[in-house]
Amino acid sequence: MKKHTAAGVIAGSLIAIVLSALQPMIYPLSVMLCITPIALAALYAWGGVIPAAILSVGTVGSLAGFAIASAETMGEMAISPVLAGIGALTALVLPGIVSVWLMEKRLPFFKRMLISVGVQTAALLICVAYVYLVMKADLADIMTGMFRSVIDQQSIEVQKMLLQSFYDVGMLTKESVEGLTSGFVTPADVRKALDQVFELSNYQLKQTLPATLIGSGVLTGIMTTYFPSLISVKRGAEPVIPHVPLYGWFMPSHLVGGVTICLASGLALQLMGNQSAMAVMVVFSLLATYLCIIQGMAAITRRFREVGAGKGARIGLIGASLVFAPTFLQYAGIASALFGRKGVVSVWMRKKMEEMENDREDDDE
Repeated sequence: MKKHTAAGVIAGSLIAIVLSALQPMIYPLSVMLCITPIALAALYAWGGVIPAAILSVGTVGSLAGFAIASAETMGEMAISPVLAGIGALTALVLPGIVSVWLMEKRLPFFKRMLISVGVQTAALLICVAYVYLVMKADLADIMTGMFRSVIDQQSIEVQKMLLQSFYDVGMLTKESVEGLTSGFVTPADVRKALDQVFELSNYQLKQTLPATLIGSGVLTGIMTTYFPSLISVKRGAEPVIPHVPLYGWFMPSHLVGGVTICLASGLALQLMGNQSAMAVMVVFSLLATYLCIIQGMAAITRRFREVGAGKGARIGLIGASLVFAPTFLQYAGIASALFGRKGVVSVWMRKKMEEMENDREDDDE
């Protein structure tokens, strides 16, 4: 095994310390993407055990300390430091450790990815189930309460700036904003507007939380496999860690079929008027969107690599597409999954052509 450099260990340890200190601001993003397990596995690949251990311990300690600091403002929604530490260990640290263990076992790339996705998703759902069954509380209520506690600690001027941002994304009425920008504004006026924002955000979060959690598990599992593996290959780790570059990713035909069945099932439930149809449809739609975007990224990377485009140009194009044209990537992924060189329709047509050719040869004989 090629040893980690001293510079890598030191730099990785410094990054781990910074990330540990920032955990109270980072962890809310876990609903969409768990940054910590990705960073933990990547730091291990770059700097070894020391940076990974620092981030693991720092994450648990930082979130436990944040639970203590926010207990007074959270009131009934306060989480004990022990529970916060266990939650951080379960949802953020252990999945990263599992990814490291799978990498050390030198398992095939996509097998590692599948296991990482399953472990991360299960860890997030276990935390949600524990909160609901043991604390008798809704995770959406807790998350909204914690976010509200952070906002309440800010000055009136900062709160008014945030309310303007909330209005820009459609979470406040025009009348509410006009009342906050004209005449004398009291703290009670600001609190009333914030109540409106958090009531709406709480409702939206309850509708989308199952989908976003599962989507977070999928995206995190993919990245927790890809980036540490890429770093290890670039570093020249020995024995070689199996790695498949993005241009070598293809959506299997059975996965295309599964996505199609899921979307059709969700649509059928919605047409039947099932009350849970909306949440189910959101889950299936979000997963299908993620998978199609990833397929589109792979297809575009593959195509530009074939015409000789540089790596920097490919990365820049993918990054710009993700920011400014994610729908384009989604449609490109759908086209690739159906009509690409390994697309479902393309494979089916080639198979039919081969069968017809074999039949003609048999008739000639």
